[in-house]
Amino acid sequence: MSDLMREEFTKWAAGKFEIPESLIVWTEEHPDDGFPVRVVNEQGEDSDEVNSLFGIAWLAFQASRAALVVELPEERSTVGKHFEAWSYAQDYNDGIEACREAITAAGVTVK
Repeated sequence: MSDLMREEFTKWAAGKFEIPESLIVWTEEHPDDGFPVRVVNEQGEDSDEVNSLFGIAWLAFQASRAALVVELPEERSTVGKHFEAWSYAQDYNDGIEACREAITAAGVTVK
């Protein structure tokens, strides 16, 4: 799971459940329920009911990302091209690669 995906979930969940982002804590898997996200109060205490809700929301968030697949256009060949055409094709391919990296960082699958 990427940091970007965690950040997007945190922002969404804080807005949806009207909880300050600072109270949403990411941990290793929690021993009781297996979810990596906890919600704590100002004293650092958490609630099993709230954390179960957040854990289920996290699973649904991940599933929604897994169901998304983006198909990018094929890269253009640079073989046998004169410099101007080669440069254009290389820039085009670099753009596709930059898109692939950004989409993957958001937790979305690229085909």
